[in-house]
Amino acid sequence: MDENTLFQPMKRMPFEGWHGIKSVCGVTIDQDHEKVVVVFTELSDNPGCSVTSSIEILTTKIIKEFDTKGRDLHFRFYEHYPESKSRKETFDRIIYKPEWSRLTNVEEVGYFQWLLRGKVDE
Repeated sequence: MDENTLFQPMKRMPFEGWHGIKSVCGVTIDQDHEKVVVVFTELSDNPGCSVTSSIEILTTKIIKEFDTKGRDLHFRFYEHYPESKSRKETFDRIIYKPEWSRLTNVEEVGYFQWLLRGKVDE
């Protein structure tokens, strides 16, 4: 495998769910250059918050801890519930809409200041 690819089989990932509730899920990561696929699996022995109710916490944790090596990586997140007595196995892609990104480029900021007929030089 070259330095731009990575496969990590599922491992247990402890996390604090909402209100600090101790929780655990499985996480599998597959990277091919700038594309990173992350699968969060609900574990049957999870004592706390589900993957579904903690997805924002989990995705943020992965992005913060991932070694980007200065590259602009494109993450795709999925939620996985294994088959159990009460349900079939499911996979769901997590799509965040809308998305916010603070503008820091002087030209972009200047454009929006101009567009809003505003305070070009404060």
